[in-house]
Amino acid sequence: MYFRTVTTVEPDGWAQFGYVRMPEYRWGIFLQPQDEHREVNFGVHKGQAAWQAVRDAYTRRGYLDVKLTAAPKFDDDAKRVTYTAAITEGPQYSMGKLVLSGLSIEGERRIRAAWKIAPGAIFDQSVYQEFLDRGIREAFAGLPFHYEKIGRFLQRDPKTATVDVLLDFQ
Repeated sequence: MYFRTVTTVEPDGWAQFGYVRMPEYRWGIFLQPQDEHREVNFGVHKGQAAWQAVRDAYTRRGYLDVKLTAAPKFDDDAKRVTYTAAITEGPQYSMGKLVLSGLSIEGERRIRAAWKIAPGAIFDQSVYQEFLDRGIREAFAGLPFHYEKIGRFLQRDPKTATVDVLLDFQ
């Protein structure tokens, strides 16, 4: 997997983009200080959270405990700030168990059939989130009942690098 990032910045401010292999990505150039709420202001990712995109790229590959820290380096002569981002991946999690409670037999059958991450597969947090956002609703399509509240919890076990998904339907 490759990560598209700024690889150089020209003196007149033009940025050059390139691709870096994800396991080798340990730094990046960011032209503004880290801000949890900063958004990308151009291109196809306009409006998306800038720093969150890096974190999301890792959680899609099972690195749920990824930590991202950035340190600024100021170049007053060039009127530029570059940031070195240190990424600590932590364990790469695989899918453990899908634990369901509060469902009828038919409801449990439908949820298990709709669940997309096989036991032992790399846990992709975006697939989990998509399941919460749409998959559950689609699994119950056509049934005369619905659930008002769904409790959810990811039980991580760093020793075995597995994550169990717990869903409680109420």
